[in-house]
Amino acid sequence: MAAWQSARAATSSLFETMQQVAKQAIEVGENNLNIVATAASNTAQQATAQAARNHQAIARTSAAMSSWRLLMASGL
Repeated sequence: MAAWQSARAATSSLFETMQQVAKQAIEVGENNLNIVATAASNTAQQATAQAARNHQAIARTSAAMSSWRLLMASGL
């Protein structure tokens, strides 16, 4: 009977340890996923901001070129 109780206690302890390990692994995975998601979001925001700046620069250049063409066409 003592051997049975000892085996049962060892099994219970092993089960609890495995649950804790699984919980910690899930927490690590969630943390890593959050880090990656945050990094991806930041990268996307930076790319969007850069694209907007590029678009504005192209628009300014295009406007300047149009003004230059008008001046050249008018003979000034």
